[in-house]
Amino acid sequence: MIEVCAECGFRGSDWDVDKALQCLATLPDAWAAITTGLDAVDLGRRARSDCWSIAEYTDHVRETTFGMRFLIDVAVDTPGTDLGSPPEPRFDATPRTIDVEYALRRFRVEVELLVARATALEPQHWSSTVVVDAQDVDVLWILRHAVHDLSHHLRDIEAIRTSAS
Repeated sequence: MIEVCAECGFRGSDWDVDKALQCLATLPDAWAAITTGLDAVDLGRRARSDCWSIAEYTDHVRETTFGMRFLIDVAVDTPGTDLGSPPEPRFDATPRTIDVEYALRRFRVEVELLVARATALEPQHWSSTVVVDAQDVDVLWILRHAVHDLSHHLRDIEAIRTSAS
């Protein structure tokens, strides 16, 4: 299964392991840069009622990165495990209060752990699968999906910052 996103132009087939790992390693700095200079009010404000604040997006990518590492661990340690449907991302009626500095630090740690885990994989592990939402996904798909989700949301943040200017 190759992931393609019409909204941001992501094509999973464009991403090999090395390119994905290199991209992932740059994302914590990109997220830190995009939040630099914003105060708590700007970080917590929603540009639209149907999308997260910058702070909420930052917390979401932290959670997502942990989740991708978890999926890789399960695929490698117990291939074929059916994990059911993923949890729905939390979207409260009012913006949640997020400690963005903490979320950014944890995001950086999660990316480092994800990159280290993927770097340590043996060649046979890349085809290990886990079932998510009735779809078999392999470790390479999981890594590519991490790149897509994190970079897609970075674009969301850039759009929020641009619209606020």
